[in-house]
Parts: sequence; structure tokens; C-alpha cells
Amino acid sequence: MSNHASHIIVSYPSKKTDLLYRASDGCGLGCRMECRIFDGEDPNPALLKTRNYIDESYALGALREIAHRDAGGSASFVERDGETALVRPNGSVISTARN
Repeated sequence: MSNHASHIIVSYPSKKTDLLYRASDGCGLGCRMECRIFDGEDPNPALLKTRNYIDESYALGALREIAHRDAGGSASFVERDGETALVRPNGSVISTARN
């Protein structure tokens, strides 16, 4: 993992979702859910700008553009898998190891 990354993307492939955070302060900047992007820092989804894209790859590209805009044109990324923990139905964590 790069220590100089400006942004973090946490992916949840089973939910077809990616979350974008600013690395310096952990602020959420955007979210991709399938082909839809939610853009903004407000925690209220009703106040976020939303856009629909033709497919998930365009939507992920738009999420990265939000980071470039936030960084003044040159964002760098750390990508994390948000599904690294095995969780029981009751919510307790079984393991966080990756195979």
C-alpha cells in the first residue's frame, strides 16, 4: 500500500458497491452502487448529487473522477477489499484472514 495515496476506494463486489474516501481525513466523498454514483460529502443521501451510467465500469471511472476533482487533478489510490471478514449471520466476525 502506498503511503502517498490521496484517496481510498473500498470495494464490496458482492454488493456491486465501491466507497470513496479522502485518505488525509477519512471523509466519504462518493459511492458507486451498480451503475449509479452518489457524489458529495453530506451524510444525507437526499442531498447528494446522483448520476446514472451505462455500465459499472463507467460508474467506477466517474467515482475516480470525483477523487481527481477533490485532489486538484492528480489523485492516487489505495484499493481495499471491504469483504475480507467472514461474518456469521448474528454479526460476529469469524476471521479476517485472506486466502
